[in-house]
Amino acid sequence: MLPHGHIAYPFLAVYIANWLFGLHITAKHYLILVFFSIVPDLDFLLYRLLPWKKKKYGERWFDKEHHKWASHWPLAYLFLFVIYVINRSSIVLMMIIGVYSHFILDSFLSGDGIMWLFPFSRKYLNLISSKTKGFMGMEWVKRYRKTLMFKFDVIAFLVSIFILIFRI
Repeated sequence: MLPHGHIAYPFLAVYIANWLFGLHITAKHYLILVFFSIVPDLDFLLYRLLPWKKKKYGERWFDKEHHKWASHWPLAYLFLFVIYVINRSSIVLMMIIGVYSHFILDSFLSGDGIMWLFPFSRKYLNLISSKTKGFMGMEWVKRYRKTLMFKFDVIAFLVSIFILIFRI
């Protein structure tokens, strides 16, 4: 999934939950939620800092390795649950929702999926991705942009922007 989808869906889910249940979600909560919804994809910064990898594996190595990195291992973020259980912080809850929504969304329509149980299993969970399965990088983006899900992503993102401008 592309960043706008990773941002929009958890934002809208928390916004709707806040509206339905009268939660005390502030702008700070939403900011943390949005940031943590893209945290697993910030590994691209590491890609920029490792030019030797490009030389060794080629210019597009990042596209093929992206979901194998620790940033995309759901078990690597279990410490957030421990922190939440200890102090019941709504801020930590937003971190958990952001990160794990990223993994759930990457389990749909991504080129490879997510290894939910790594390091215990190297099996990827990849659902409803017949149009994008096995493709990486720009080839995946080209194919993803032709899916109905991409259109939903754009609409969800635009609705999120509207809410940010007029409601929060």
